[in-house]
Amino acid sequence: MSTNTLLEQPSAATTETKKLDDTQRVEPIDMAEAAASLRVLVCLAKAEGTLRPDDKLALQESLDGILHPSIRTLQYLEDEKIDLDEQLLKITSSEARERTYNAAYCLAHMDGECSETKAKLLEHIRTGLKISDEKSTLLGRMYAEARDTFWLEHINPLPNPTEREKKVNDEILKYSILSAVTGAFPLPIFSIVTDLLVISVQTKLIHDIGQYWGHKVDRKAARSLIGGIAGATGMRMAVHSLLNVVPGLGSVVGATSAFATTWALGKAINRYFESNGQLDHAALRKLFYESMEEAKAVNDKSKATIASSMKSREAVLQLLDEDLKAGRITEAEYAKRIEALN
Repeated sequence: MSTNTLLEQPSAATTETKKLDDTQRVEPIDMAEAAASLRVLVCLAKAEGTLRPDDKLALQESLDGILHPSIRTLQYLEDEKIDLDEQLLKITSSEARERTYNAAYCLAHMDGECSETKAKLLEHIRTGLKISDEKSTLLGRMYAEARDTFWLEHINPLPNPTEREKKVNDEILKYSILSAVTGAFPLPIFSIVTDLLVISVQTKLIHDIGQYWGHKVDRKAARSLIGGIAGATGMRMAVHSLLNVVPGLGSVVGATSAFATTWALGKAINRYFESNGQLDHAALRKLFYESMEEAKAVNDKSKATIASSMKSREAVLQLLDEDLKAGRITEAEYAKRIEALN
């Protein structure tokens, strides 16, 4: 099945349940369910009337090469009249329902305060997908705890420009690879945890680069910079979480996107501190998108390293996922052990 026809799949979702074996960590969802789930996200994103420019751009980037070429401008999605209840009925497998709600929750909360309109629509989505109150409450707790899980350590400034440039570039590559590995292995049930861990990796990278330049950046400031530079983080995370278990897309989507955004953020932030904080969000966003092209080339060159890193860590990540799911470790412990894998 081609992966560039996401919205052209038959509307009826398959109800066949695929059994897990020793190599499958999650039940994959089919393209028809993924298309319905994507439309649910668009409904939520348009809760206030229209798609925000940032959300539209994030969708464009996330779905590039996946949507049919005739609708790559996303005008099709923006103009389409979507019957939310009809789309919710098409999402039948337990994995697809959980993924869709996770993604919707992330979209509603990640980029700031969840509006009353979005909160009501999110509740409608929850009931339509038959997500229990208990799971919704647990997801909210995990979301809150997973946002700030990486420890921000003290690093001494590097006044020597050559030494600092080498160290910063090494850090950008290191954390980009860690983001790629993390983004490729979402949790079977609450995938939002690993999605948020990618944001935590990026937060730590910004914090560390700042310290090499002699600046202190707390989590709140780092998150503000991420939002100002990369735009609709919630939409990106929501789409990637959703597509991560679609056959033919899967971990490639999560790994590639996580690597590229982390790399581009690192490069833009380094220029920000080089300017002594004088670059505004518009200039930083321009640098970010310019660096995304460079990031794709670096990602291609790093694929062997990423694949090797993923392979060597897969067994450990599976065990960590099982421990977290079973409640044997906390989200903070999970994040700390992932950071230790780097």
